[in-house]
Amino acid sequence: MPPEQHERGIHVPRGHVAMVSHPDAVADLIRAAAAEIRAALSCGRYRLAGHEQVGTVRAIKLVSEKVNGPYTETLWVDPSTYLPVRLTWHWLDHRAQGPGTLTGDFRWVRPTEASLGALLRKTR
Repeated sequence: MPPEQHERGIHVPRGHVAMVSHPDAVADLIRAAAAEIRAALSCGRYRLAGHEQVGTVRAIKLVSEKVNGPYTETLWVDPSTYLPVRLTWHWLDHRAQGPGTLTGDFRWVRPTEASLGALLRKTR
């Protein structure tokens, strides 16, 4: 499924590369990320679990509280932008041979012509 174009950027389905092409879309993304984190904390989906160093970021660590199925999540966010820097899922599948873990690290790059050009070259 191709990404849906929006005036200020691109809405990308899960599992696809996101490319933000309008400078205002970065600010929109930061506001949306902060709002989602506030909502998840206020409804009890996540709890604050301190700070940890993730690469060069002293990140806020959030741990899932309300388990929706056989998995839990740990999310680390940049305190200056509230954008994710790492997400880890832990699950237990009784059909498998024990628990599993999947970790994804995020790297956010400003949408300059050079960074967008490099991204386009990598996705072709």
